[in-house]
Amino acid sequence: LSWPVMAGHGCIGCSEPQFWDTMSPFYRRLPNVPGFGVESDADELGIGLAAATAAAFAAHGVVSAVRKSSDKE
Repeated sequence: LSWPVMAGHGCIGCSEPQFWDTMSPFYRRLPNVPGFGVESDADELGIGLAAATAAAFAAHGVVSAVRKSSDKE
């Protein structure tokens, strides 16, 4: 025999008083839970990552240019 935790599932407290009446259903969809990327598709995420990467490269270039010009002085 097995039980949820032994099978690798998290404890759901099934031995608590009135558990089945107050704690179920366990896997019901949660309404309007915000999360990263849930509403986005691959194109939107790709554009966001490309923009962030371009901004990081631009910032690196500016900092490098400022350091190089200050080293010459």
